Amino acid sequence: MGSPRGTSGGGGLWVGYPRQGSQRCAPLPGLCGALVPCILASRVSERFGQTCLLPCLPGALVALRTGIRERYRIEGSVCDDWLVMVCCLPCGLCQLSREQDARQ
Repeated sequence: MGSPRGTSGGGGLWVGYPRQGSQRCAPLPGLCGALVPCILASRVSERFGQTCLLPCLPGALVALRTGIRERYRIEGSVCDDWLVMVCCLPCGLCQLSREQDARQ
């Protein structure tokens, strides 16, 4: 039976990324997140149905991660989202992008 935790199989912080299987270590989100996170953030925002300028607003990336987590019913909290997006933004953006890829 599937788990509502998301494709990573982890808990609130989506521990276990990258995903197992064909999308494991996909280079585009990882490279883009590490080298130019603003581009990946804009891409994730647009795919979520928001403007590409959303990442320019203070706190918007935490809200974006919370929205994606709630849309896909991934366990976690706003505190988890804040921790990931503040402490390791490139990793958080890669997780969001990969989650969107897996769901679309």
